[in-house]
Order: sequence, then C-alpha cells, then structure tokens
Amino acid sequence: MKRHWVWIFFLGFAAMICATSNVLAASAIAINHATIDPVNSELILSGVNFDGFGQPVVTVGDTLLSNCLVSTTEIECSLNGTPAISGGTWKVKVSAGNSPQANSEIDVFNSAGIVTYGCVPGDSVECYSGSPETRNIGECKTGYRSCGSNGEWTNCIGEILPQPEQCFSQQDEDCDGKSDLDDPDCSVAIPYVVINEIDYDQPDTDTAEFVEIKNNGNTAVDLAGLTIELINGNGGGATVYQTIDLSGHTLAAGGYFVVCANAATVANCDLDVTPDTDLMQNGAPDAVGLRFYGTLIDTVSYEGDTGAPYTEESGVTSEDIGTGSISRCPDGTDTDWNDGDFIFTEQITPGTANACG
Repeated sequence: MKRHWVWIFFLGFAAMICATSNVLAASAIAINHATIDPVNSELILSGVNFDGFGQPVVTVGDTLLSNCLVSTTEIECSLNGTPAISGGTWKVKVSAGNSPQANSEIDVFNSAGIVTYGCVPGDSVECYSGSPETRNIGECKTGYRSCGSNGEWTNCIGEILPQPEQCFSQQDEDCDGKSDLDDPDCSVAIPYVVINEIDYDQPDTDTAEFVEIKNNGNTAVDLAGLTIELINGNGGGATVYQTIDLSGHTLAAGGYFVVCANAATVANCDLDVTPDTDLMQNGAPDAVGLRFYGTLIDTVSYEGDTGAPYTEESGVTSEDIGTGSISRCPDGTDTDWNDGDFIFTEQITPGTANACG
C-alpha cells in the first residue's frame, strides 16, 4: 500500500516539474504592436503569447494597469483612472502572472495618445504633439504618422502647432478659440467710432448717397483697419455686397468722416467711391456695418431687421422716408438700439453735427 502512495507522489511530482518546464520553455512574451485607443481610453498590446501564463501584470512607467482583458494574441487595458500618459519615453512591461521571469519590456514613445512602437506597414494614424486643448482649434491641426516597411511609425507629418497670436489677421494662431480683438493677447484698443448718419435714398435716381462716421473719442483715430460694409438684408438675411476700406485717413477727435457716391453732389465728402448712383440699397431691410480689423464694432439696420449680426435690437423705424437722412439723435449717441438711436431728419448734415431739432 505504501508503495502505491510513493508511486502516486512520484508521478505527481514529475507532472509538476514537466508543467513548470513547459511554462519556462514557452515562447517569451513578445509585443510587436502597441497603441492607445484615445476614443475608448485603452492601451492595446498585440502579438503577445499568453498560453499558460495566467493573468498578466502590465505597467506603463510606474503606473500599474489593473483592468486588462487578455486573449492569446492581445491585451486590452483600460486607462480610465490612471495618470495621463504624455509625451516622452515610456517603458511598457508585461509580466506573466504565474511566471514573473517570463516577461517583455519595451521602450515606447507616446505623443498625444499614439504609442509609437510597432505597426502594420501601410497603416496611418493621427498625431498631435501640442497641448490637447488646442487640438483642431483655430489654425492648429492634427498631422499623421505612416507605418514604414520596417514596422516603425514615421515622425508626425503635417501637424500645425500653436503660434503667437497675430492681431488683425482674422485667424486664431495661438489656438485658444479667440482671434484678433477677442483674444486677450491683442491689447489694441477699439476706436470709439460710430456710424452717425446715412442717406441711402433720394427722389428718383439716387445720386447723393453717403455714410457718415463720427469719432466719439478724445484722441485722433487712424482709420487703418476700419471698413464699411453695405449689407443686403433681403428676406431677413445678411449678405455683404460692398466693402469700403477707410485706410489711409485720420479722423480727429470729435470729427466726422463722409463716404459718398459722388463728391459733386455730397458736401464735405472725404472718400468718393463707385458707383456714382445707386450705391446703397433702399432697405426693407438693408444695413451698414463698421468693422475694425474684421471685428464688427457698429451696425445700423434700416427699414426692418437685417439678419444677424447687422441689427442692434430693431431697425423697423429707421427709415429714410423722403428728402433727408437717418441720423443719430442726439448726435453721436449710441445705445446699441437702432430704432432708439436714429430718427429721420429732413436736413442732411454730412461732415457736421446732426440736425436733431
């Protein structure tokens, strides 16, 4: 009877040695492709061999990834709740749960969610090495990496990273979601200039149309960067049909600047533009806008509400109903309400204070 137990013990011990030998003789854990899925926040390791190794231990740098799903050829580890893996050289180590000496340790380079170790030739992935909050914001764009025939990713190609903000370019170079005068990096003061008087309609053919602006500030204003827009508001829309550049002129403090269709028919005209007749549309509704380096700083809608952003509150009663003009009254007053700021005056006053009565 004792001999039977001895024989059974010997067979069991031999089987254990054999099993251990099989584990140690198994193929080393080999990772040939490592990537991060930013959508599902997962680290994916493929090409591994885990037959007989049990639950693996996966670490990235000093971070242990505890939530991993395992198959014989792939490991998927959740990155939720782990420290962010940012740019730099990171070591991914995989150890077999029941055989710590069977492990694989590789150096990978991570750049904004892409682990650049191992790939399938011909594959391509997006990449971006800037701050995540600037990715695809403003002028910033992601690039791409291609997998070469050697199974390695190329450098990031075509990415556009944040640059110092160029004020007045109408672009968001520093990729903070703000451009030009809306960007706190641009400290240029907006001039206190308003649209002050408009005569867009005369009896019969329109031959004496004009737009007057006023400098409500205490210092002279260089008109560089200021443009007047003429807006077609048909159907409540807003389409720019002419833009007039005021650059090259200076407007004194408290002064007036007149843009006209024909200097021969409009007094005090500072800038004569084409055409000489029917320069401005006659409303129902239409509008005039004033921009400073692309930023709308004043607008007047007349004979109705032109589409956004070219109406301040309402423009229904702002109407040139005969020989005269629509004028700010009191002169220069701006409460951001077209109907409240403008009235029809029979006396036109281009280049001088409005005749508000």
